[in-house]
Amino acid sequence: MNNFLHLRKKQGLTLCALLAFFIIIGCGEEGGAPQEGGQAITAQPVEPTPQVGEQPVTTQPVPNALGMTFVSIPKGSFQMGSPSEEPGRVHADETLHDVTLTQDFEIMTTEVTQKMWFDIMGENPSYFKGDTLPVEQVSWNDAQLFVEKLNAITNDGYAYRLPTEAEWEYAARSGTQTAFSFGDYDASALQAYGWFVENSQNQTHPVAQKKPNVWGLYDMHGHLWEWVLDNFSSDYSKALSQLDANSGNFGVSVYRVFRGGGLNHNAWDLRSASRSDRAPGDRGFNMGFRLVRTKK
Repeated sequence: MNNFLHLRKKQGLTLCALLAFFIIIGCGEEGGAPQEGGQAITAQPVEPTPQVGEQPVTTQPVPNALGMTFVSIPKGSFQMGSPSEEPGRVHADETLHDVTLTQDFEIMTTEVTQKMWFDIMGENPSYFKGDTLPVEQVSWNDAQLFVEKLNAITNDGYAYRLPTEAEWEYAARSGTQTAFSFGDYDASALQAYGWFVENSQNQTHPVAQKKPNVWGLYDMHGHLWEWVLDNFSSDYSKALSQLDANSGNFGVSVYRVFRGGGLNHNAWDLRSASRSDRAPGDRGFNMGFRLVRTKK
């Protein structure tokens, strides 16, 4: 500032001229916000609209009558699986391949909570108890019974079901091809997005406490492994199409797929491409689900 004043004095500016100059450029508190009517005007950041190709994703959550919130995901193409050199990839069942989803769908922003489960089923099988905790100790078969009862009592123009494995990964990736939806493999950064062995204290937590992905979905990395519709196949050969999923043609299998990693698992199990399988009747304190819905 002294150098500035010295320079202006050398140029013959008067003190009044200097004061007028500072008034014109808005001199005041350094970094102060613009004022209007004595009140500070705070600029609101504008979040970019997530894109899939040229089509925006609507991330404004839409609730149903039971308190489940959904976001709309447009149809599109992506690469499912992971490259063989991806850090954390320890199994050979994540073969990278192109997938096209031909139909829009809506997916829950969170895992199904214990209150949502109780409101439909009238009981709560969870090991950890709490209305806002995700329901666990539920098998694939249990989830199917929940869906059946939910569809029987709702009349909102939607059909509810588990996501296909491809829909789940497409939503989890939210337009990315990196190990995690927020970027490359980084167990430290993962702490802000998911519950896993390093931060969960081996228990569940209320849903939507960690950062969501850019499509507004919480706990896609960690917390609970989430059941999907598909029969397991190491080469994805038994992958369900959306047409099969919507028609209820899920096939019969000894093993069903679940995705996302669990609260007691390491970071590499929480990658977007990570997948595992269990018998459809198996249950666990780290196993739950979320739903998708489509227009009838």
